[in-house]
Amino acid sequence: MKKFIIAGIIALGVLWSWYAFHSMDTQTPAYDSGNSTTTGNEPAGDHWNGWEIATTSEEGTSFRYPAEFGTSYITPVDWPPQLQVLDEPFSCTAAGDETARAGKTELRTVEGREYCVTQITEGAAGSIYSQYAYAFSKNDSLMILTFTLRTPQCLNYDDPERTACQDEQETFILDPLIDMIAQSITTTS
Repeated sequence: MKKFIIAGIIALGVLWSWYAFHSMDTQTPAYDSGNSTTTGNEPAGDHWNGWEIATTSEEGTSFRYPAEFGTSYITPVDWPPQLQVLDEPFSCTAAGDETARAGKTELRTVEGREYCVTQITEGAAGSIYSQYAYAFSKNDSLMILTFTLRTPQCLNYDDPERTACQDEQETFILDPLIDMIAQSITTTS
């Protein structure tokens, strides 16, 4: 039953992300992934150089995030991610399809850490919107990062933009970026 409740919470977070993109400004993202291997809450080297800090007063947490991704065709819609902290154990049940109403949920391992990732993808007016929820365990809590990314339908472009768009979308890897954000989370309580 708890797995079902957690999946519902993740789905609600993703749906909130979908709603939030209608009222948020978009920006062209950029980040330097640097060395994504960290052992604590402090940056290894300077790979968080230039990152912003988001603080949530009600949960007493903060995290770092890049203001930009360094991409031309992949843009965050509701950014920085929203962070939810729950007093629940981490669990993950893989199911679904990313184009289905509830999306696709799968267990992923990034740098040795487990994430339960839910993705819902929908197309709209030449763009594809993908809502994400990354759930993970940290500091004896269940944490969930939610956000939405917009990608254009590359076939709407003529070459060379079409090829550049397709190349960027094929080579962009989101998991290491989210892992770096998750590892930067600090809790003051």
